[in-house]
Amino acid sequence: MPTLLTQANGKRRRIYRRWATPLELFRELPGCERFLRPGVTLAELESFAQLQSDTEAALAMQCAKRKLLGSVKRTQTA
Repeated sequence: MPTLLTQANGKRRRIYRRWATPLELFRELPGCERFLRPGVTLAELESFAQLQSDTEAALAMQCAKRKLLGSVKRTQTA
């Protein structure tokens, strides 16, 4: 959760005290295994998360986002 700081000129900044991936936050939930789909284990999610580094996953997400938004722009202009 970010801390919201307001500067003298009225501009607001969010300061994050802790960085965590969604999986790290999910693991911290009490009884998180019960929220998983049937047949999926926490160990499987952990091994899947180790297939890519955080940077590789972010680059793949940005590429997919560009591809998705590119197709949306073309549809609206057509």
